[in-house]
Amino acid sequence: MSLRTSAQLAQDFPVSTTAQIIASAAKFDYLLRDGFVGAEDEISQILTAILGAIAPLAESYAAPTAAYTGAAGSVERFYYVVPTYPLPVAMGGATNPLGRYLNFIGGKSPHGEGAANAQRVQDPGTARFYGLPSPATAVNGTIAALDANDYVTITAPAAKNIPGVKFDIISALVAGGPYTTVAADIAPGATYEDNGDTGSYESPYYGMTYTPRTLAEVGYDPNYNSGTVVYGPLTRK
Repeated sequence: MSLRTSAQLAQDFPVSTTAQIIASAAKFDYLLRDGFVGAEDEISQILTAILGAIAPLAESYAAPTAAYTGAAGSVERFYYVVPTYPLPVAMGGATNPLGRYLNFIGGKSPHGEGAANAQRVQDPGTARFYGLPSPATAVNGTIAALDANDYVTITAPAAKNIPGVKFDIISALVAGGPYTTVAADIAPGATYEDNGDTGSYESPYYGMTYTPRTLAEVGYDPNYNSGTVVYGPLTRK
């Protein structure tokens, strides 16, 4: 199929209400899985429309707290948190009911490991949905190369409404990026030390380029059914 006009898009994938967003995301998943939708531009158009409608419902988080310990330096660092959420389906294989990839979905995560491949377990894609980065916390006077004695302690914010939230911590040397990964899957309220990856086992993604989503993939509507989590489609561009 080709790109839709605005009227056709609104008719095929309505997003004016929370119920419509949920139904359109499910419809998109179904059509994609069964091969009725497949062209890159068509996928992008529909995905952008659905995620754009989710945007007003997305949780936003304040900047994390961050404090430097160590020798005085002249480097300013900026730290952000990115909320991430579990998939809206149980863990399991791709052959489970509805044929969904229940333990991963295609495409790359923001911190850059390989895209999902059903034949190669080492390329799991991602098992999380992503929100948008918080505002930055600036930390002044750090040294150029952080280590076990010269480090920044970052504290993630508390959880809000969507269950299962965790946080990726990202950093930049210039406000607004480019960003690199400090840590992934940090629990709400937990602290993490950016020590220049002294213990690389602590964060296998440390230092990888982080490319945040431009639209949040999940939101929360407190006024629908006494509060409803609104998940985006199980696909990636």
